[in-house]
Amino acid sequence: YLAGTNYTLGIWDGDFLLGGTGFHLRCGPIEWKVAEIGMWIRASRSGEGLGSRALAAMLEWGFGEWGWERLVWKCDTKNEASARVAEKNGMVREVTHRSDAVGVDGTRRDTHLYMMLRDEYRAR
Repeated sequence: YLAGTNYTLGIWDGDFLLGGTGFHLRCGPIEWKVAEIGMWIRASRSGEGLGSRALAAMLEWGFGEWGWERLVWKCDTKNEASARVAEKNGMVREVTHRSDAVGVDGTRRDTHLYMMLRDEYRAR
């Protein structure tokens, strides 16, 4: 937060950490008004709709109080649950980057990039 590159939040149930999310400036400086929303959900709580609800809140907050013009969501093409979270929230798959990252197992992976513009969010 202090470096001005990541604005992260915990997703809590009382004192129990369920996941994390945030706005990340991986697409350029804050003046461009573009951020990536990142998220992880504890495996024991996946499939409960928590990610969909958290992304909906981040989109509302991001296009509202934060004033972002474009929000981005990235996920491994094999992560169908993450892709569904983006799609349920009206984000559009803009591109699939092929062999753009290395997975935790050391193999190359492809990444879907979803996005939404502020005007698209308001028109929903």
